[in-house]
Amino acid sequence: MKKNYIALFLSQRKVICFFFNAFKCAAEITWCPKQEIFPGPCGGNPGQQCLLDFLGKYGAAGMPKNCQCQNSGPNQRLCKCDVVCQN
Repeated sequence: MKKNYIALFLSQRKVICFFFNAFKCAAEITWCPKQEIFPGPCGGNPGQQCLLDFLGKYGAAGMPKNCQCQNSGPNQRLCKCDVVCQN
């Protein structure tokens, strides 16, 4: 029975440390502006389209936010998003 309490205590400690480190890391994130040109016009929900474009190109680790779309030339769009800076 004592072993069960020890195992439970250690597992809870690991969970608490995991969340503490996650919050610590989140506070250290720095954002950088990034822009890319993609094919096609901005469309009906331009910020959402650029968010999807950036996720497709950089993956979820880039965590794009504050995305804006601007039509740029014939059949292409300029997307600007803030992404996690690559150090």
